[in-house]
Amino acid sequence: RTAAAKQDKRDTYKLAWSVSEQHLLEGLLEEIPDGERNRWTRVSRTMNGRRTARQVASRVQEYIKKLRRVGVGAGM
Repeated sequence: RTAAAKQDKRDTYKLAWSVSEQHLLEGLLEEIPDGERNRWTRVSRTMNGRRTARQVASRVQEYIKKLRRVGVGAGM
């Protein structure tokens, strides 16, 4: 990977998730079920590497917490 590509990925840590990214993530969570090997990496790659596997995992964790706070069961 080039230094520019690494810099681009670091820059996405600073950016809020767009509505389209969130919708894409939600769809991919249904396509790539919990327990699937390398799930976060696969989701990241399917998002064209826009978000790293670590960012995906963190976003899902926060999303599940939010759903539980509002009383929605989250089986992701």
